[in-house]
Amino acid sequence: MRRTVVLAAFAALAVALVALVEPPRRRTGSELARGPRALRVVPARVRQVELVAGTRRVLADRIGDGWQVAGVSATPAMRDALDALVDELTSLRAVDAFRPGALAAYGLDPPSATIAVTSADGTARLALGSLNTVGSAVYARRDEHGRVLQVGVYLLDVVRRVLEAPDGAAGTVRAYWPEIG
Repeated sequence: MRRTVVLAAFAALAVALVALVEPPRRRTGSELARGPRALRVVPARVRQVELVAGTRRVLADRIGDGWQVAGVSATPAMRDALDALVDELTSLRAVDAFRPGALAAYGLDPPSATIAVTSADGTARLALGSLNTVGSAVYARRDEHGRVLQVGVYLLDVVRRVLEAPDGAAGTVRAYWPEIG
């Protein structure tokens, strides 16, 4: 009888502990990203974005809560595209990073596109190269950095949004960026 009471007490203690202890919180989305940051920039501090892809160039300055392209307020589509680009760049983490032999093998000599983000802390540049062999990542390299990063191809979609958005200066849609993808 005494053993039964002791076992019942241990069982009750075990049930109480199971009820009191919380399971670990499931991490999702950006919490699971562990790779190195592509750029170290705070979104609210970004003052200027320059995107150069081949012969196309977009130079946008942040004014208040909007953007200005070529001295004219950006269209809503361009404003949304630039905000999405800044958000993506500031949270972008590399899937992989490695020291390459020749940059040309990764489409980085010369790069297919460059993105320069200027903040109060200075200018950070990211060169974009070609897609990896399976098309799941694009090669990228920070200015003055020895490693090549593999970043998700979603970045290219965000870059295309900026290049295809009507700009504030002419109100025309920029042509599709055929160099990558």
